Amino acid sequence: MNFKNIIALADEAPWCGTRVPHGLPRPIPHPPGGDPYMDPLPQPWRVNETEAVFWQSVRLFQAGQRLSQAAGAGGETGGRMMSAATVLFDEYCGSVPLSDLLAWLNHRPPPPPPWLDVIMTAAVNVELSAKLGGDFGKQLGAAAAGLIATNLPEQQRAR
Repeated sequence: MNFKNIIALADEAPWCGTRVPHGLPRPIPHPPGGDPYMDPLPQPWRVNETEAVFWQSVRLFQAGQRLSQAAGAGGETGGRMMSAATVLFDEYCGSVPLSDLLAWLNHRPPPPPPWLDVIMTAAVNVELSAKLGGDFGKQLGAAAAGLIATNLPEQQRAR
């Protein structure tokens, strides 16, 4: 399984409210040899450096994918971001067993979905455009509002 397949799994995972069949909760893996009841930090909050880099490379790749769909310099920048994410993944996670990568995808709280970052950034730009005023402020506000409108979850489902 390559990094692009892992990205596809991260993109398609139903993160909220999912349970395994018959309503049984998903098991949370515990460190080998450790007592899960004596952990100083609850398991979902403890993340090692490799796992953190894994999620960072996933998010960087997803952002690069979004940007690569833009024309011109944005598309080139998106391609460079995707390439950098792949290098980062290979450097830190290349020797991690596939079972661990899949466990991180399935048993850890994931970062927020990529569309949420887009909406939050666009919302800040709408606020900024109100402060700027003028033609540039209007253009920035209209572009940011358009991004918000196209990235809301109900718009994503309609596609």
